[in-house]
Amino acid sequence: MKLKSYTARKQQLTTLALGLFLSNSYAAPYPAPRGGVEPTTDYRSFPPFDPPIDLDLTIPPTAPEISEWTRQNQPGDTMALTGEKLSAFTGASEGRDTRFVLYGVGGMVDGLIQRLDGQQCAITLPQTLPVNTMYLLWPRNENGYGEPVAINKTEAWW
Repeated sequence: MKLKSYTARKQQLTTLALGLFLSNSYAAPYPAPRGGVEPTTDYRSFPPFDPPIDLDLTIPPTAPEISEWTRQNQPGDTMALTGEKLSAFTGASEGRDTRFVLYGVGGMVDGLIQRLDGQQCAITLPQTLPVNTMYLLWPRNENGYGEPVAINKTEAWW
């Protein structure tokens, strides 16, 4: 048995790859599923995700900022977050002006602050939020609302 040279083998593989590419590039449309059922265009409808936002709103420089947060949470979960200026107060009064407002399909609710310690915070998401959907979370203190962050946002990667 004679061994083929590296160049000849490479040429065969290139020809095979090119043939497969061309055969798939000019393929006919996908066949209908077995049983003659046509693909549907009736997709499940989703409730509108329509948070009450004001695009002209200017966020004050003293408003709270969330820098890191637990990205995936469900109603009843306690999530951790860190940020700056979460409260305008310090000492024993720290946190008395702090709120975390969540929007889920259906309305706005406040998260329950479990602990606020400087730049760290733990809040529990209310049970009234819809499950398996995205939420927006706005930090608020005496100086106003900060920029929202998304919880359960779809992240496409591969």
